[in-house]
Amino acid sequence: MKKIISVIATVFLLLTNAQAQYDDRVQFGFDMGAGFANQWGNAYDAYGKKGILGFKFGFFLDINFSEHTFLETGVSFNRKGCRINGHQWLENGGPLKLFDNERATVNLFYVELPALIGFRVPIEYEVAWKFVVGPYFGVGVAGERKYWFKNRENDGRPTLISSFSEDYSSRFKRFDLGFIAETGIEIRRISLMITYEFGMFNNYHNDTYHILDARNNCIMGTIGFRY
Repeated sequence: MKKIISVIATVFLLLTNAQAQYDDRVQFGFDMGAGFANQWGNAYDAYGKKGILGFKFGFFLDINFSEHTFLETGVSFNRKGCRINGHQWLENGGPLKLFDNERATVNLFYVELPALIGFRVPIEYEVAWKFVVGPYFGVGVAGERKYWFKNRENDGRPTLISSFSEDYSSRFKRFDLGFIAETGIEIRRISLMITYEFGMFNNYHNDTYHILDARNNCIMGTIGFRY
């Protein structure tokens, strides 16, 4: 009898908690995270490419449809890009391989707007598993490419080139479009998530070589708090 009462009490608490979450139809929160950012595409076929530190922070809005499903949107500030060793320039119609100890870092900073569908599955009292998936739209607001050249006398300082400026024939586009998948655990109002962002849009532009493409991707751990 005690076990039956315990099970009934547990189920009651789960339903009560789920209904309480559902009663809060609209919930606000903030999240932040850090991880590994990189780029993929044939623009890097000749490169020794590595990832860089990626991060995000921002605010989100959950609109609950039921105790198990919700729509999540918001705005976040994200860093993406990559690091290149022994990069190549395209010069006079053909490739020119630079020295292996020359390197470059591509920094891309975006404001992103997601539109995600989420699922919440109760595990036990005030603990639930979450899965969130959907597209995002990004706008490049800042960024620079840092080049360290072997044969230039600049006291070890990098040469800085804007990532998005149209003054250069090789540049990155202002807009980005991709896909987000998140999963993790929600404990009361705190979420601990693994987030993967996969770029579906070619955001690289070259005035001469139009077949080159580069796309963002990033995986990170995030923590969020909702009110």
